[in-house]
Amino acid sequence: MLARLVRCGELKSAALMGLALERSGIPSAVVDPHEMDLRAEGEALDANLTGLDKARVLARFEKVDVIVAPGFFGEGADGPVTLGRGGTDLTAVEFAHWLGADRVRLIKDVDGVYTDDPAKVANAKRLDQLDYDEAAKVSRGLVQDKAITRAKEQNVVIEVAALGRPYATRIAAVDKRAGDGLEARPLKVAVLGHGAVGAGVCAHLLAHPGRFALNPVLVRDPDQHRTGAPVALEFTADPAEALANDPDIVVETIGGTGLARALSQSVLREGAHLVTANKAVMALDFERLHELAEENGRSLRYSATIGGGVPILELVDLLAANDTLLSVEGVLNGTCNFVLGQLGRGVPLAEAVAEAQRLGFAEADPSADVDGYDAADKLAILVRHAFGVALHPDQISRETVITASAALWIVPSSLGLMFGI
Repeated sequence: MLARLVRCGELKSAALMGLALERSGIPSAVVDPHEMDLRAEGEALDANLTGLDKARVLARFEKVDVIVAPGFFGEGADGPVTLGRGGTDLTAVEFAHWLGADRVRLIKDVDGVYTDDPAKVANAKRLDQLDYDEAAKVSRGLVQDKAITRAKEQNVVIEVAALGRPYATRIAAVDKRAGDGLEARPLKVAVLGHGAVGAGVCAHLLAHPGRFALNPVLVRDPDQHRTGAPVALEFTADPAEALANDPDIVVETIGGTGLARALSQSVLREGAHLVTANKAVMALDFERLHELAEENGRSLRYSATIGGGVPILELVDLLAANDTLLSVEGVLNGTCNFVLGQLGRGVPLAEAVAEAQRLGFAEADPSADVDGYDAADKLAILVRHAFGVALHPDQISRETVITASAALWIVPSSLGLMFGI
């Protein structure tokens, strides 16, 4: 009964990982032990894996890019059994062996195996590589002993790494070698804008100080934004200061087509990767921004222009690549959706818009939403991804919510499509 209970955490974690991957646009499958005949034998709380249906697992890769499997337990003769503390390490090693992988990477909360516990010994040295026997002595539970033993028996290479680090400790049939002492350089990030989106980005970056180095954030009035902001967050009204020190990534959240449009092009031209949620700029400068990114070998990411954190564009690209996309329908503007709903309940327009602003649905100037410009920009981007048609936002008819009593449907007859706003 205890084995059945403690496996629940692994099942939940695997399901959440699968959902997160799918939300990111990565085709994935979560496969539980009984679905791949992952067999085990031994004590209910300290068993060992004995077999796997390799063909059944590999068949899943014909439809997905990633398979998520819960570690730590398998199917025993009388039901689920667990593999002991650190049993997920053993699962990973056995999978690597049975599926023919050349190595297994174990993601830990430290960036490798050290000569001593780095949390207790200041001068502990990270090891670049070491053999199985030495690893069993110095890992001190970082890697499960049974996993190391099985890796040695099966000649499976183990890499011990941490998220956001470019290196790993290699455990294999090799001579012991200390690390080179190099530390991973934090990713230099410049954030332009500190509204609802920009503030959220900054909060995430500050939560990972070892991984990101944040430039002063570009805002119109630094004094206004300093009130209530984290002490570590600096602000500037000077674009040159915000983009100083050659940032690796620039996150543009200013909005509008003035300064944001000029900076988006200059950022790519100067050699930084660009992440933007600015659908107006993307709709106007779609080709130019892609050209600059390609010319300078940089990434241009703009999935958040449509749907925020929902992978709309990724799904459209996937369907368009398979020639299975016939039409696109949807509510393209959350502010209009909310306001129209309030109007339907008899709420006056001014009060509906004010409530949308209070709840964070609408900007201080809601004209881009209620006059249809936001939806037209999104449609222009969607049409490009779905059908490869260069459609300028001005070519899309709009009607303001102020005079509309219901949602507007735009039907571009030349495309044979229907889009709902």
